[in-house]
Amino acid sequence: MNWSGYAFDPGRELLIVNTNNLPFEVRLVPRANSGAQSQDVSQERISEHGEYAPQTGSPYGMFRRPLFSPGNLPCVPPPWGTLAAVDLIHGTIRWQVPLGTFNLAGPNGPLGTISLGGPHRNGG
Repeated sequence: MNWSGYAFDPGRELLIVNTNNLPFEVRLVPRANSGAQSQDVSQERISEHGEYAPQTGSPYGMFRRPLFSPGNLPCVPPPWGTLAAVDLIHGTIRWQVPLGTFNLAGPNGPLGTISLGGPHRNGG
């Protein structure tokens, strides 16, 4: 599940969530090397194309980056992003659909782009 939130349909007992199928490299970084003021971390930030998070209250920061193929696409087959309806009564996925198309791969690019948004309930 993506951290961007979810929507709840109380009439159908469904939780609607964005999901990503995307592997990441994740490392712990000693606190002394994880701040934005650190020169070596700033260099890593540029060269590794990743994200640093301070993990406030722990002795380590965190570095993460998605794993991409040499063609700069995720190294797992699509769909990379989906919208799913979770049946909260039965604990199952009732339906799941790919989100978007990856137009950089051509007019027939794969369905299901990486999704960093959240669902939105329209109407009342």
